[in-house]
Amino acid sequence: YKVTRGVGKKGVVAILENGKGPTLMIRADMDALPIEEKTNLEYASKVRQINRFGKEVPVMHACGHDIHMSVLIGTAKNLISMKERWSGTLMLVLQPAEEVGQGSLAMLEDGLFKKFPRPDFNLALHVGGMAPAGTIGYQLGYAMANVDSVDIIVNGVGGHGAYPHTAIDPIVLASQIVLALQTIVSRKIDPLEPAVVTVGSIHGGFKHNIISEEVRLQLTLRSYSDEVREKTIEEIKKIVIIKINILLFQIYCSLSTIIMLSVAAAAARPGVTPAPAPSLRPGCLVASLRLHCDLATFFITTTGDHRRSHQLRQGWGDRLPPKPTLIQI
Repeated sequence: YKVTRGVGKKGVVAILENGKGPTLMIRADMDALPIEEKTNLEYASKVRQINRFGKEVPVMHACGHDIHMSVLIGTAKNLISMKERWSGTLMLVLQPAEEVGQGSLAMLEDGLFKKFPRPDFNLALHVGGMAPAGTIGYQLGYAMANVDSVDIIVNGVGGHGAYPHTAIDPIVLASQIVLALQTIVSRKIDPLEPAVVTVGSIHGGFKHNIISEEVRLQLTLRSYSDEVREKTIEEIKKIVIIKINILLFQIYCSLSTIIMLSVAAAAARPGVTPAPAPSLRPGCLVASLRLHCDLATFFITTTGDHRRSHQLRQGWGDRLPPKPTLIQI
């Protein structure tokens, strides 16, 4: 095999030419996941890495990736030992970053099918725990669903846990968003259409008595049709916008009440001419409310099919949160 490493930064391509004939591509993913391998086997992964949030995590080739790589290597060995029984070109591709949907795009942008032969056939497989070992499953129509990864950043105003009234708690808002997300499949998607919305990660805060300034949610979506995929993504955007608008309106109402009471109190004093009350409207139009505007900024990125990506970035106030950095694994 002629092996080329570093395709799309971390990808590997191996070519075996065996006379005239079609080009067959066999693909397997090889990225690791932030999971601790607890099998107690001598070859169990002990590796730890720093993730994109700066946290050290254990990693292992979970989610079938260990089997995918084993199948590819076993196939490579068998086909080279059977060269007299076939002819053509064999192209083996080890793809990184399959879990975040970026590895295939990186390899394509690096010229995968320009630097190497364009295959006539492409074989890929996935494993599942429902079929007995030694069997192969197949079916008409879809065998696996489309997947999208969604990142939501909810910003608040930090403070001391003993004085929650002086802060804006993004954990509370994020919790409301998580609960509202559960209604998408049950109330917004046709019951005859399969769909999944799962919140797999929620991170915010570092200490018992400190209200954090940020919460990050990570979601995984599953769908079979483009219509359900687009509908699910759109409903997620609506939920985030609605929850943030409700909280902004509550802040506006509270601030309005405080100002009106202050004006009334001043008017009750002898010899004091109260200043006119400011005109308040929802939307962060007064300076004191503008201090809380970052609460209403968020960023949603879905990464699925590399040809289709959606971004929503909306905010009230002067500042938007930084765009999350995507790291190729």
